[in-house]
Amino acid sequence: MLVESPPEQRAEPASVLPGRRAIRAAGLLVSLAVLVLVALASIAVGAKELSLGQVWHGLFDASGTYADTVVSDRLSRTLLGLLAGAALGLAGAVLQALTRNPLADPGLLGLNAGASAAVVTAITFFGVTSLSG
Repeated sequence: MLVESPPEQRAEPASVLPGRRAIRAAGLLVSLAVLVLVALASIAVGAKELSLGQVWHGLFDASGTYADTVVSDRLSRTLLGLLAGAALGLAGAVLQALTRNPLADPGLLGLNAGASAAVVTAITFFGVTSLSG
């Protein structure tokens, strides 16, 4: 005896609503604006406080003044911080994508234990005893 089942009904793919797309675009623009402001603040804050005008002058119209030199020195710190943050974010996204787990952390795959083993091996067999080693 054959039992007939109703034909399969497939759900239609959810399309991104135009309003949601605009909200995402606005959120991205706001995030980029905040990132630029934080980067400028990172350059302005230090042992010698600089105004945003001095930071702007040091970035785009450097004439060799003390403030311009300070800006050029702080720029590398800021760029390194941005690159490190981007690398950590990308590493976390890759780890979560590989494990298909939104709560994934490095301990899940044994990365912490592997890093600890590498440090102990370097100290024991290669004589590394300082941070520069």
